Amino acid sequence: MQVGVVQFIKGALSTGEEKFLRRFPDEVSFHAMAECYTWETQARERDIAKATQA
Repeated sequence: MQVGVVQFIKGALSTGEEKFLRRFPDEVSFHAMAECYTWETQARERDIAKATQA
């Protein structure tokens, strides 16, 4: 089965899970949001737009 992963929390930083999952490009499609997202935001509408874009 194929899997898609969209990472919101860590932004564009390279992570261990990204390094691992990118080893399987035929099974996993990995996408990271361009900037970090937090639960306590000062710009909720911007966060929603960026998450939708990712």
